[in-house]
Amino acid sequence: MKGESKLMDFPYLSNWYVEDEEIQKFQDATYREFVKLCKNEDGIIEMNSLLNSEWMLRTYCASKMIMAATLLLNSAEYSIEKNLLITVPYLQYYAMFCAARAFLYVCPYRNTSDIPNLMVTSHEKVLKTTYNEIKNHLNKKLAEKIEKMLFTLKGQRELFSYKFPATGLQELVDYEDVVTYCAILAELTELESEQIEKVYKKKILSNSNGDWMILDEDIMKYTFTYFINSEKNKVLEVVDWDDFYRVARHCKYPQAIISTITEGMAEDFFGAWAKNEDDTEDIFNPDDNWQRIFPLP
Repeated sequence: MKGESKLMDFPYLSNWYVEDEEIQKFQDATYREFVKLCKNEDGIIEMNSLLNSEWMLRTYCASKMIMAATLLLNSAEYSIEKNLLITVPYLQYYAMFCAARAFLYVCPYRNTSDIPNLMVTSHEKVLKTTYNEIKNHLNKKLAEKIEKMLFTLKGQRELFSYKFPATGLQELVDYEDVVTYCAILAELTELESEQIEKVYKKKILSNSNGDWMILDEDIMKYTFTYFINSEKNKVLEVVDWDDFYRVARHCKYPQAIISTITEGMAEDFFGAWAKNEDDTEDIFNPDDNWQRIFPLP
């Protein structure tokens, strides 16, 4: 792949039918679009706290979606191996849904200041927008393949959420195909995030006083505060202190996903799902296969 990334390899995109020229155009278009977002009414690049905070949030959340997709895929593989097939439609669909959300979090064509709605984007909108952005800015055939897989997985998950046929799971979606599409979405997310970081380094860091690095608390709280409908007409706000710690100590402007996800961040994320300390071969180990779809540290 001829893309200008020097941070990682892109094995899944490299083995797909996306031309090198398309990848380069995708990168260039992402760069130009984010530059547009950074311009004020006079056409001058001017970063501010609100915009910087939003893209800090987007990059951090995209990073977690890639790790979530990895965890879900590894859980699906374990379920297949153990013949626990009832869980597989759910795990495979949400793995790819998380990968698609990661892609959209750092997509500069869909900028919004409505952070609450950004955090709970509907399934329908995620599927539709993912298809449109890949079709319009990269490759139509790839967009169609990803859309078809997302709808297939969504349909299978819904089949066992609402109707539950007596014959059970007649045909399992190929696990390796799901891994491939999740990995492609993760690699596209990395390409986007690298271009966003590039704009900061080329256009912003050397031409501003840095006041924009003071993060907006009302925006950043959505990276570590979770709103749970615990009772009718009552929403419970829960703070995740691991998220708070990671955001508080992170760089004050968006970086590439591969730089955002530190080793400690990955260890904490996957380690949170290792509740059983009994070291037996038969139990699911969340610390296995971190690099299933992305070169996590």
